[in-house]
Amino acid sequence: MKKILMLAPALALALVVASSAEASSRYRTNHDDTLSVNNRNSAVIISDTDARSDSGDNVGAGDIETGRADSMATSRVDANYNETVVTAPCDCYDDLSVRNENRAFVKQDTSATSDTGDNRSVGSVRSGRFGDWHSTVGTITSGESISTAESITMVNSNVTRIR
Repeated sequence: MKKILMLAPALALALVVASSAEASSRYRTNHDDTLSVNNRNSAVIISDTDARSDSGDNVGAGDIETGRADSMATSRVDANYNETVVTAPCDCYDDLSVRNENRAFVKQDTSATSDTGDNRSVGSVRSGRFGDWHSTVGTITSGESISTAESITMVNSNVTRIR
C-alpha cells in the first residue's frame, strides 16, 4: 500500500508598522530653585502576526498518514517607557515637578492555525493483468494539530525616582 506522508512546517508572517512615534524630554531650572521635568511620548502601532501550518488536503488510493501540524505566533509591543531619575547634591530645590504624558494607539492581531484534516482516500485502483478496477479500503491517520498564539502589550509606563 502506498503511504503518503506530508508534514508542513509552520509559516510565520509578522508585520509591524509603527508610525507617528514621537518622544521628547526637557527640563528647566529657575532662579527660584524650581526644577521641572516634562516627558512626552506618542505612538501609533499596528501589529499583525500570523502562523499557519497544514499537513492535510491529501488525496490517494489506499492508506494516508499525515504528520503533525504545529504553529506558534508571538507578538510583543513595548512603547512609551519613561524613566526619570532626579539626583540633587543638596536640598536646593524648593519646588520639584515631574510630568509624564503618554499617548498610544495600538491595534494588535495575533493568530495561529493548524490543520491536518481534509484528507480523502479514493475507493478504487486500476491494477491486475488486464487493468481491471478493484475496490480498496483506505485508512486515514491524521497527526496532532497544535496552535498557540500569544500577545504581550506594554504601553505608557513611567518610573520616577527622586533622591
